[in-house]
Amino acid sequence: MVPSSIIFGGGSPAQTHGVVRARERTQPMDTVETTREMPEHVLIKAAELIRDKGFDATSVNEISQAVGITKGGLYYYIKGKRDLLYRIMLRGLQLVESLAESIEHIENPEQQLRALIRGHVKAIARGKGALTVISEETHALDEEHREEILQMKRRYFDVVRGILERLQDEGRVRDADLSVAAFNVLGMVLHFARWYREDGRLDPAEIADEMVDLTLSGLLREGVEGSSGKPIGE
Repeated sequence: MVPSSIIFGGGSPAQTHGVVRARERTQPMDTVETTREMPEHVLIKAAELIRDKGFDATSVNEISQAVGITKGGLYYYIKGKRDLLYRIMLRGLQLVESLAESIEHIENPEQQLRALIRGHVKAIARGKGALTVISEETHALDEEHREEILQMKRRYFDVVRGILERLQDEGRVRDADLSVAAFNVLGMVLHFARWYREDGRLDPAEIADEMVDLTLSGLLREGVEGSSGKPIGE
């Protein structure tokens, strides 16, 4: 089951092959537009610290020391620690929304799901803690930013659920509640950041392939032809 801290939310399934449409996406809020763009390495390092220690236990001093700039230099980019958390979450969700856009052209829902899982795993490996912080620290945001982030999470949840719905329409999904199945897919992928090590035996691409195969073997019926015209597994 998915950890209870992962709260992507519900909502109606997205249309257009289960992928969120461009007109449904919101623009970044004024916090980002009125502050200076933060270097990517600062966001990643701050996300790692928050992932490992938790938001409340991570101080601005610790973050500034870890990224190699003064506390004053850090405030050149942010309004405060909550603003930094929001910027980390926003960046992570922008990455997964870009991933959702990149699979819109794929007609076969099984191949869409494969591409989505592979891309998400690789994004987590590149961004380290950022995509994990998204799932665990939403409660620490101020109310306005929390609602924005939750809406973005719900849209991504709808992407996954929409793909599963298309597979169900083809008679390819085992008897299961689609929302539970979508939460399990997302939970498995997000938990990857907790145990992945860069010096491990498998690289992110190999791990992604293993995760895709495990996910689909549990979700899909064997021997049922999909939109490709081939039985599953061929």
